[in-house]
Amino acid sequence: MAVWVEDLAAASWDVEDDGRLIRRELDRRIIERGGWATGFYLYQERAPDDDGWRPPKIALVRWKRAGDGWQRHAHFNLTDAAQLDALADLISITRDRTSA
Repeated sequence: MAVWVEDLAAASWDVEDDGRLIRRELDRRIIERGGWATGFYLYQERAPDDDGWRPPKIALVRWKRAGDGWQRHAHFNLTDAAQLDALADLISITRDRTSA
């Protein structure tokens, strides 16, 4: 399914089903460079038993400029502690090497 937005500020990660919020965006960061942008979305999904919200996850989304707006090109989710720890370690190593 192609997702297109006119402005990246409108690129919410919220999802509703019959007017009921089932995925809510908690925070986001967008890094734009030329015809590409990367969005980092912190979000939660509603628990299936409707007893609250599941633990937060992160979606990394690539946006490509398309005419007067942006089209979602690809995305993936970081859903568990092992993935987040691996990414944090890699970011730390990269930061150490680029600041030296």
